[in-house]
Amino acid sequence: MSPDLLDIVDCNVLCNRNGTAAEGITLLGTAFGSHSHIRSHFSKLVSKTESILLSLKDLADPQIAFLLQRYCASTCLVSHLLRCTPPKLLQTSVSTLDSITRGGFADIHGIPLAQLQPRNFSWTQATLPIRHGGLGLIPASRIADASYVGSVVDTSDRCNCLFLLYRWRVIRLEAK
Repeated sequence: MSPDLLDIVDCNVLCNRNGTAAEGITLLGTAFGSHSHIRSHFSKLVSKTESILLSLKDLADPQIAFLLQRYCASTCLVSHLLRCTPPKLLQTSVSTLDSITRGGFADIHGIPLAQLQPRNFSWTQATLPIRHGGLGLIPASRIADASYVGSVVDTSDRCNCLFLLYRWRVIRLEAK
């Protein structure tokens, strides 16, 4: 596979408003620049998710709390970043996000966290899609690689036009 775009970007060309070198920038919610800047940005989103989930457990209706978790405070908060950032940069934070999501679900429903370990049947069923009898809580770790690869494949033609010195090496499989 080709090197990550991050490996060929010269982070010294990024500058703050006062002209000093910046570690990175955030554009349209996505961090660009050094690896530490990207990890820091993602960690802030994970912390934001944790504070939202802590607030949800105080709601009187667990169904409303769960729906807010599912649609507003889990993997959906970071799905754009998963498409734009190489998964190897986010491994630790993605695992943390999955743990926070699992803990939030346990708090909302009053389930002991020990019963919702990653390989436990109850948690496995909760992470299944609704059409397969699950609750639709998708772990970020499960979709991180596919999100990034799908984005690279989908945008490779346009990136090749914009970045003449950099070529995405994408093998397209055609359906017969």
